[in-house]
Amino acid sequence: MKNASDILLIASVLVVVGVVIFSIVRRNKVKNNGIEADAVVTREYVDRVVGEGYGRADHVVYVNYRSREGQIVEARLDNPSRKMTQGMQIRVKYMPDKPKYVVWVK
Repeated sequence: MKNASDILLIASVLVVVGVVIFSIVRRNKVKNNGIEADAVVTREYVDRVVGEGYGRADHVVYVNYRSREGQIVEARLDNPSRKMTQGMQIRVKYMPDKPKYVVWVK
């Protein structure tokens, strides 16, 4: 029988793989079936995550867009470019049931 640390490691890996697969499926669903809208970058920044023995920097971008129903929605962009700056106009896709999840139409 494996010890507890081996089981915890395997469980952690399975959770990470599941999250990655879910993210890819969700992004593809929005890219293929989402509604396009014009958006404006409202804020962008670099989020630095530093841990013991590692460091990571994520570029975080928020946009505002008008939904088909006429609502102004602020959402975090799932696939930002490091070249995006505040005030930049871009095209995004969103799903009506999850308007806060948007992807950039490149």
